[in-house]
Formats: sequence, C-alpha cells, structure tokens
Amino acid sequence: MLEPSYQGIIYFENDPKKRLTGRKLEAVLNLLHTAFEGSRTREEIMLWIKGSKTGTKDFPYPITNCEVLIIEDVANSKIAGAIITADYRDVRYIPLLATNPEYQRRGIAKVMVEAIKGLQREGVEIRVHHRGHLRKFYKSLGFNVENTGIKYSRGKPESIHRARWIKPK
Repeated sequence: MLEPSYQGIIYFENDPKKRLTGRKLEAVLNLLHTAFEGSRTREEIMLWIKGSKTGTKDFPYPITNCEVLIIEDVANSKIAGAIITADYRDVRYIPLLATNPEYQRRGIAKVMVEAIKGLQREGVEIRVHHRGHLRKFYKSLGFNVENTGIKYSRGKPESIHRARWIKPK
C-alpha cells in the first residue's frame, strides 16, 4: 500500500495534454539514467519516452504506444518511481523501471508493474529484460524467468535475463 501522499500518473507522448514535460521529465530522466548506472544514455531514455526507439539492432520494428507511469510523492515534490512501457509487435514491453533510492523497499516498483499488468488484455504478454539481481522480484510478481544471455552495451558485457508474464484468459 502506498503512502497517502503518493500519486500515480500516466503520461502518453502522443497526447499533448498528458505529455511528460518540464521538471518532471528531467526528474524521470535523472532517475532512470542513475538507476541504469550510465548503461543507458539520457538520449536513449528520451527515445523510449518519445516512443521513437526503432530501427536498431535490438528493436528493428516500430515501437508504439509508449507510456510513462510515475509515482510521485506529492507532499515532497519528488518522483518516487518511474516505469516506461511500450507495445512492441505482439507484446507489451517494459524497457525501463526504477525506484528512487529514497523510496526503495516500499512496494513502489511492485505497484507500477501490477498497474501495467492490470491494463493488459487477456492473453497479452508482458516482457522485461532485467539485471540478474531482480530475478526474485519478477518471480514474486508471477513472471516466468526464461533464459539468460550476455549483451554488449558500449563494448562491456552485460548479463541479460528475460522474464515474461501472460494475462490469463
């Protein structure tokens, strides 16, 4: 259960009234960039937010319907967590998820993932690539951890674990 002062807000880049801008955009960029320890540039993160991550080795097909869900601690004007989700072919993909270190271990990441799961149609798969230390977290949310591999990010090996969840019919 989230604190009463926390508020969840979904932003859609393709809806001018619900676009993430200004200080909130900057706070989300900083949070995600820090969480991924520089393995994702601010420009790459911005491509996800804008929904224009396409034509790359990892994502050769267009990514559509990108959404950013943030949990904001309204009382303290801080972003507690952020998750980016997008349609990619026939799956819902979660490329980036982070919780502000000041707010970790309070169930914020779980609330964000459960919100994304709740929005899905029956039988729709949600897929996430994550770092190994998060395997237990995704298993606790009902994801099946499928396989592991090595991806090279900026010439450095990075362990990749894939987890998937399909909404029951």
